This record gives sequence, C-alpha cells and structure tokens, in this order.
Amino acid sequence: LLFLLQFLEVTLISGLFLGVFPWAALAVLSLFALITFTLWVYLVAIIILVLVSWIQPGGYNPVVALIYQLTNPLMQPFRSRMANVGGMDFSPLIVTVLLTLIMMAVKHLKFYLLGLLFPGDPAVAILARLL
Repeated sequence: LLFLLQFLEVTLISGLFLGVFPWAALAVLSLFALITFTLWVYLVAIIILVLVSWIQPGGYNPVVALIYQLTNPLMQPFRSRMANVGGMDFSPLIVTVLLTLIMMAVKHLKFYLLGLLFPGDPAVAILARLL
C-alpha cells in the first residue's frame, strides 16, 4: 500500500513537472523514495526518543513507548555490545550515523541504477534530481 501511494506521488510529480510518464523509471523511483522515507522515519523517531529522554527521563507516555518499540530493534544490538559511559547511551548516535550513511548509499545507488536502466533519458534524469 505504501509503495502504491509513493508511486502515485512520483507519478503526479512527473506529470506536473514534465508531462511525461516513464513508468519503469517511476516504479524504481517510488521504491527508492519509499526506502528513503522509511529511513527518515527511523531517524526522526530516534531524535524524538533522545530529546524525550533528556526532557523527561523515566516518564511514561504511550507515544514514547511506541517510538521505543519502533527503534529498539535497531539500537538493541549496539546497546548490548557497548557499555554505558557515565550513564550515557551512545547507541542512538551510532544508529543515527549508520542511518545517514545508508541514506547516502541509497541516493547514490538510485542514480547508478537509473543510469544503467535508462541511459541518456533526460526525463528520468530530471525526475531523479527532483525526488
């Protein structure tokens, strides 16, 4: 369902700016946009979790519990391997850096795959820059 919504968004942007619908390129761009969106959701959730831990440590809030359940699978491997230094948990920092590196890699992979699949197509190049 999310892929279809992302595909609709990319199609509307393509039609609005270019008036062209390269369907295969739109599907590839939709997939990469969905991956990037998912990574951004995790990144923002980790930042919110860190801010809440500074503002109200130990307090209970159902939204914070949901964010903790969402981010815990990413941060737990780092928490278990690292010792707390002075009561500080550095796993959010490490996961944030890794997510940022993955987002950069996804962006470069998007341009590489689009260049391989659609060489010299100006509409695809413009769409890749827009999204």
